[in-house]
Amino acid sequence: MIILFINKFLLEDKYSNPFSQIIPKILASFITSILIVLSITPAFIKKFRSMQVFQKIRKENPKSHLKKNEVPTFGGALILFSIIFSILLWSDINIEYVRYILFSLISYGTIGFIDDYKKIVHQDPTGLKARWKYFWQSFSALFILIILYKSGNFHNSSFEQSNTIADVDVFIFIKLTISYLAIVGMSNAVNIMDGLDGLVLMPTIFVCISFAITSVLKIQNFTFQNLTNAKLLIISNYSEITIICFSMIGSCIGFLWFNSYPAKLFMGDIGSLSLGGTIGLISVLLEQELDLLIIGGIFVIEIVSVILQVFHIKFFHKRLYLMAPIHHHYELLDHSEPKIVFKFWIMSLAFTILGSLIAWRII
Repeated sequence: MIILFINKFLLEDKYSNPFSQIIPKILASFITSILIVLSITPAFIKKFRSMQVFQKIRKENPKSHLKKNEVPTFGGALILFSIIFSILLWSDINIEYVRYILFSLISYGTIGFIDDYKKIVHQDPTGLKARWKYFWQSFSALFILIILYKSGNFHNSSFEQSNTIADVDVFIFIKLTISYLAIVGMSNAVNIMDGLDGLVLMPTIFVCISFAITSVLKIQNFTFQNLTNAKLLIISNYSEITIICFSMIGSCIGFLWFNSYPAKLFMGDIGSLSLGGTIGLISVLLEQELDLLIIGGIFVIEIVSVILQVFHIKFFHKRLYLMAPIHHHYELLDHSEPKIVFKFWIMSLAFTILGSLIAWRII
């Protein structure tokens, strides 16, 4: 029954089923991004080893991390390059959502680049000062959100129920606030979680798969309506998000080949900040900001563990965890790194499935 439905779905006339037109692009973007990473990374590792572009380990990190001091970093540049190249090759940059996502990738990637550069060249494990990192993250997020607001995209939200000016203003303020927190919060959450070999990549893949399916479902919803120019534009936006999600999935899978335990290459902040910020932005474009709290639940747990640790130390003058973020807590409890990573992947998958089912109104 399921096979027959999928077969009918894929073979429908391309004019009645807009999704059928983007299947080749989805496959092409996925294959392009994964092949770029797999083909370039070995030479990248060799070159950066010769240049001694190694990860700088913080002194407060678990002692088991000291052996990672000779692992090359900056691998996020490969992730960023492969995603952007795939987007430019297979996506329509005339579509506004594509331009927003490109801006997010480049702006957050630039912040990460500066952070990594300071760590490597200045031999400073702290990198870019936290206040400046947060300032530029906020600037990039607000810049995109202001453009979204000016273009009227916030008025398309299903949360907007009232026609009164006062209620609309309140809605816009709440929407802007939630959207800002989704982008900046997810950028920091992915960055914080990127502390063990391969830990952050599978949860990123799971979230991107969920968002890709959400985009497809939104496309299909419009096939049962009378299509106007405005609705065709929305379909185009969601189609491009699907293509971009698969380029991100391909890039992450390719990088995981080299980043899984024991890692031969680290992504650095250039990768984690850009991936996190872009995931947050896609959740805004799909109106899934609140659903992201569950779909990306493992990221939420990681960043909340850091917040709780800071407050607990400030008010009670002692640690809540042996070390934050929480994956380091389990390391200090003598759990092996691969075991922690695998269990976090399982939790991430569970969160993504649960959050997706709620978002799709299945449960």
